[in-house]
Amino acid sequence: MSIAVQARSTAAVARRELRILLGSALGWSVAAAFALLAGTVFAVAVFRPGAPATLRGTMIALGWGVLLAAPALSMRAVVEERRGGTWPSLVASPAGIASIILGKFVAALFLLVAALAVPLVAQLVALEWFAAPDWVEAGTGLLGLALAGAMYLASGVLMSALVGNQVAAYLLTVFLWLAWLALARSAPLVLPAAWAPAAFASDPLRRLDDFQLGLLDTGNAAYFASIGAWFLLAATVAASRDALPARLASARRIGLGLALAAAAVIASIGALDAPRLRRTIDMTATREYTLAPSTRATLESLAGRWQVAITMTAPPDAVARQVDEVLAGFAAVAGPDGHVRTSRIDPSDPADAARYEAMLEAVQARDAEALALHDTAIREGMRAFGVLCDVAAAQAPLLEALVPALPADDPSRADLEALRAGFVQLAAQRRSFERSIAQLRSAGDARPFPEDARAASAIGANLRHWAGELAAVGRRLGDRAADPAAPAVLAPWTSDVPADYAELSRELRIAQDAIDRLPKTWGAEVGAALAAGDCAVIIGPPGIVTVPAWQLVSGPATGAGLALDRRFRGEQAIVSAIRGISGGALPVAVVMHSGPPGILRPSPERTDLSAAADALRTSRIDVREWVPGEGPQPAAPGRPVVWIVLAPVDRDATTESRRERDLLAAAQRLSVQGEPILLTVGPSLLPLLGQADPWGTMLAGRGLVAETGRTVLELVPIGPGKSQVQAMQVVLDGDPGSTLGRAIDGQRTALERAVPLQLLGEPSGAFTPRAVLSIDPAPERWIESDWRRDVRTRAVVPNEKRLRSPVAVVACAERHAGSRAVLVGSPGWLTTAVADAADPLGGGRVALRNPGNRDLLVNAVMWLGGRDDLVAGSGAGREVARLPRLSAATVVTVGALEAIGLPAVVAAIGAAIVVRRRVRT
Repeated sequence: MSIAVQARSTAAVARRELRILLGSALGWSVAAAFALLAGTVFAVAVFRPGAPATLRGTMIALGWGVLLAAPALSMRAVVEERRGGTWPSLVASPAGIASIILGKFVAALFLLVAALAVPLVAQLVALEWFAAPDWVEAGTGLLGLALAGAMYLASGVLMSALVGNQVAAYLLTVFLWLAWLALARSAPLVLPAAWAPAAFASDPLRRLDDFQLGLLDTGNAAYFASIGAWFLLAATVAASRDALPARLASARRIGLGLALAAAAVIASIGALDAPRLRRTIDMTATREYTLAPSTRATLESLAGRWQVAITMTAPPDAVARQVDEVLAGFAAVAGPDGHVRTSRIDPSDPADAARYEAMLEAVQARDAEALALHDTAIREGMRAFGVLCDVAAAQAPLLEALVPALPADDPSRADLEALRAGFVQLAAQRRSFERSIAQLRSAGDARPFPEDARAASAIGANLRHWAGELAAVGRRLGDRAADPAAPAVLAPWTSDVPADYAELSRELRIAQDAIDRLPKTWGAEVGAALAAGDCAVIIGPPGIVTVPAWQLVSGPATGAGLALDRRFRGEQAIVSAIRGISGGALPVAVVMHSGPPGILRPSPERTDLSAAADALRTSRIDVREWVPGEGPQPAAPGRPVVWIVLAPVDRDATTESRRERDLLAAAQRLSVQGEPILLTVGPSLLPLLGQADPWGTMLAGRGLVAETGRTVLELVPIGPGKSQVQAMQVVLDGDPGSTLGRAIDGQRTALERAVPLQLLGEPSGAFTPRAVLSIDPAPERWIESDWRRDVRTRAVVPNEKRLRSPVAVVACAERHAGSRAVLVGSPGWLTTAVADAADPLGGGRVALRNPGNRDLLVNAVMWLGGRDDLVAGSGAGREVARLPRLSAATVVTVGALEAIGLPAVVAAIGAAIVVRRRVRT
């Protein structure tokens, strides 16, 4: 039979089988079941305010659903034909058994894919209405479900050909795969470690995970296709065994042939899983990227001509695509006048050489006047340095003869000996110093701009040192001239040398002063950034700024840290840099605490603040650490300083350590001085012992008080008759009455051991306190007045402590004169474990679980630092499209339509078709 004839036969059988499935209650029941399962998961776990706009949760549920439902579509393939007596006539048709088996499989697969696609498309439409889901990513997940379903269907067809009962065929198929999963997941525990990868690779649900993440993996596709093909082959053999010649129909020969085919399948899967042949295509982030509203507003407000150039050496295709999308968005906002020009440049690509040189020339053009002043000052400084070296070379031998002639107790001997040693060293290192200055002033491939600023700094430091040294020695020698007890041998040095040294010192200071007054050169910063690697260079009327690679591109996502999507991080960092040079100085954030130094660095326990520091630095905010009593108070002349104060938590006793006392004293002093403070507090033992907690009342003068003796708890059911107390509270709705509340509205913020805050109205200091985040009342929430008690096994919520009205847990206060403060009632909201918590998205990307924590920090620092224009511009959480703030009515309505309405419609359509068909027959 030719391929064309076989294809037509297969299609005819598929049409016949599809009519049977669509005319029976079975096919529509499966479709309605998928809609019910997918809709329920969507309503409960996917369609939540602030959640990523992705159907990954639905896909995971459908992965199990396909395993259970696919065998139901294929269980009747052969056994029902035999039971109804139609199998002999079907076999006698020109189609052939292979076409019959394949046709029945194709029909079942078509119905399965349709049953999966209907709820998924309906959910994507719902997400599209409120957010911007990635349809290609969802399509990749659907493809994975179809491939897995095809494998399950093929195995069901085989069981249908082997047994004589539909129920038996279904149960055998389902339990075959359940046993398969059990072996795949338990085998690594009992097999040698070398066999563990093979056991993991045999798990179909593990293979399906990549598709659900939006990764199209050829090895996974080959796994499903190869095993499915083997089952279809076995089903064909089983169905045609009676028609085979006797020499081929023996169980031994059939078993041997299928075993050889299975070996070939295993070998092909292993080969296609090998790194040399395996290919993974990232189907995530395929939707065109849109800039944040705050980014668009910033770009539209820019005056003059701006240039944004991103240099990336041989970037991966996915990263290049993401960067190009962001730059295209920048250019689109600029409009036809093109006041913002963008480019991505690969310095290693000859095709980009012209654009690279043009960017360097643009930087150099901005430095033309400053470079001319640098050249003049450096030449004059080197001339003065040469005069100094000539004097040193001439006087070093004279001093070498003079010093031994002086009495050992002569007060001038030590000065002249030190001067002699300095002159000798200066003369010896003259050529080396001149060569180093020449090297700094020369450009090359690794350093595209001369480092005139560093050269000038080195010369100025040298001149400053020697000007002071010569002036001091000259004064002391002049004083010795009036001493009658001075040795005669010293007379020539006390007569003329003081004046000569004073004149030379004056000449050195003139040259040094000219260097100190040199203007900044932008090329020095750009050159250093380019030498360090990939970077962004922003050129605008106010100046030039660079964004280093670590702010633009993160490493791959790992369990120990976070890697944001490169394009989103780039948008945030670049726009923050533009704001930084166009709108005044950005704040400096100083983290104050009483623990060991190093809290801004990552730690294995993830109790550090490295994620918080990363969020601030990405927004161009300098971050410093200060442990009062261990070092001087940091200062940032000309820039606003925001003090992030971390009150001590988890103390076992009420006695304070020296560091804690120093921290409290420093924080109180800053509060009295009206400095901008972001204070973080947690539950304290002091109120429970009848003592006042100074941290809770630290900001009482600004109308903010923390009830550190109480905390908000929630009772969460974990099983029949069992509940667990949850200390973590999640807040989505920001208070619209405050600038910060509006800025983080809709962002999921996690607050562990939340402490209630009191807003004291408007005290005499003219402060206006406002809530930023509040915990809403709920039947299962209460305020615990003794947080030390072990309440994890509490069965009921204490009625007298039940939360009956919203309670503020984050608040801010502002005095009309401008002094500001923010109080956060949660001790761990800034830790990396909370602020960096993330879920995998595929393609090395992750989605922040609590983007509001980062957003609150960055916006609070901007607001405290007086940069109201930058509030709501941090960009936290934009690594993935997210659902916005949704009303309860919207969540319930859309969830009900997906979980109840769509399954009901599918069931009603199926019932109408089945009834109509039965009436006709």
